[in-house]
Amino acid sequence: ADLALETDHPELALILCSIGQLNFLRGESEEAEALFAKALKIADENKKDRHKVQILYSLAQSLLNRGEYKSAISQAETAAELCQKTKENNFYKLIQLILAETYFRKNKSARTEEILQIIEKEDV
Repeated sequence: ADLALETDHPELALILCSIGQLNFLRGESEEAEALFAKALKIADENKKDRHKVQILYSLAQSLLNRGEYKSAISQAETAAELCQKTKENNFYKLIQLILAETYFRKNKSARTEEILQIIEKEDV
């Protein structure tokens, strides 16, 4: 990450996101979320909405894992909106699954079912 920062790598936001994902997988949520925040800032500064989708997805996943449901929903909904804006279909259903899982954990079964039905119907 340091080398990418020093060289101002054009994919820096995604590099930081990937390192954050590795931290997430190791159970280091705080470190992961700090990297996601830094990556999000860089993607925003560089107007790379497609990168922001992946970063927001990763952030929502980490927040969900920590039980921060309101924040997870907020990040996932923002990512879903960006998916529709940018036609970024690769992450759209994954983001919807994050939303469904979050609502499931909040015991909001009707909302969970609604999201799952949308996923089944959409040909995204």
